[in-house]
Amino acid sequence: MRAMIPKNIPSEVCGDGGFVGDPEWVLHLCAGPERATRLTELRERVRGLFTARGLQVPPCISLPPRVFSGILHLASRFMAAETRRAVGTLPVFLDYLGSEQRFENAATRRWLEEAGIAAPGWESYIDTVLGAYLDAKTAAQPAASRRAAVV
Repeated sequence: MRAMIPKNIPSEVCGDGGFVGDPEWVLHLCAGPERATRLTELRERVRGLFTARGLQVPPCISLPPRVFSGILHLASRFMAAETRRAVGTLPVFLDYLGSEQRFENAATRRWLEEAGIAAPGWESYIDTVLGAYLDAKTAAQPAASRRAAVV
């Protein structure tokens, strides 16, 4: 499996095929525990960017996982079989999101710092990435349908 290398990290750093240095060790291009993106922060940033583009966003409702699962279970009784099967996998993802996740990147940070490379935080590029997505999304939609869109 080839590693995906962000455009902001020069290919010389990552070497051929996305691996750096000795193939016996792996560099983790994750934020690490200190700089991990909080989902609540990301949600608010995304909602703000969508709203700034004139796209409507639904109200944000936070439910305890058990309540959400109960509602989903009840609603799934009225879904088509294919949709019900897809929704049936959701508890696995909810369990994952509900657990404490930590991805360590100390060796990667150390290696990048020694190479004189500072990995950017998500806050520095999220507007550009989502802006490109929203440009493409809104270019194909008339203004009236953008206001009616629910993301």
